[in-house]
Amino acid sequence: MSSGRKAAGTIGGVTAPGVPAHARRSSARRLVLFLVGCLVAGALLGVLGGWLWVHFANPPRVPVESGGVVLGEVALDAQAGATVWFMVVGAVLGAVAGLAVGWTGARHGWVTVLGVLLLCGAGTVASRYLGHQFFGADPAGAARQAGVGHLVRLGVDIGTPAAYLGWPIGGLVGAVAGISGWADSPVAAGRSQAVPMDSERDS
Repeated sequence: MSSGRKAAGTIGGVTAPGVPAHARRSSARRLVLFLVGCLVAGALLGVLGGWLWVHFANPPRVPVESGGVVLGEVALDAQAGATVWFMVVGAVLGAVAGLAVGWTGARHGWVTVLGVLLLCGAGTVASRYLGHQFFGADPAGAARQAGVGHLVRLGVDIGTPAAYLGWPIGGLVGAVAGISGWADSPVAAGRSQAVPMDSERDS
C-alpha cells in the first residue's frame, strides 16, 4: 500500500479510499440536510394526516346535559374508532413516505432508515396535535355556550399508545420496499462502481 495514499472517508455509509477532507465535509452536510428535510416533510405530511384523521373518524354529536357533555356508549365507540383511524391513516401515510424516502435515499445508505423514522416521528406528533387542537371539535367549549339538550360534536382523541405505532410501522414497511429497489438504482450502481475492490487498489 502506498504511503502517500489519502485517508479513507465515509460517504453514505460506504467507506471509500482516497476521499479528501472537503468531500467528507460535503457528504456530512448532505446527510444533515437529508435528515432535516425528512423532519420537515414529516411535519408537513402530519398536517394532511391530522385532517384525514378527523375526516374519517367523523365524531358524532351528543346532547349537552346539566352536568355538561356525558360520554355514552355511542361516544365511547366513536372514541375507539378515532383511535383506530389514527393508526390506519398514520400507517398509510407512513408507508407512502417510507417508500419515497427509501427509494430515493440510495446515496445515503443506512441513514435512510433514520430519516424515515424521523419523518414518521414528526408526522405522528404533527397529526396528533393538529387533529386534536385544530381540525377536531372542542366539545367542552361548545357545551359552555350551548344550552341543555343542544347537540355538540365530540372531538378526537387516542385511547391507547399503540396507535402511535401506525406511522413508524408503515414507514418501515415502505422503506423496506423502497430499499429493495436499490440494486436497480443508477445512484447505487454508480456508487458501487466508484468504490474499487481491494484487488484493484493493490494492482
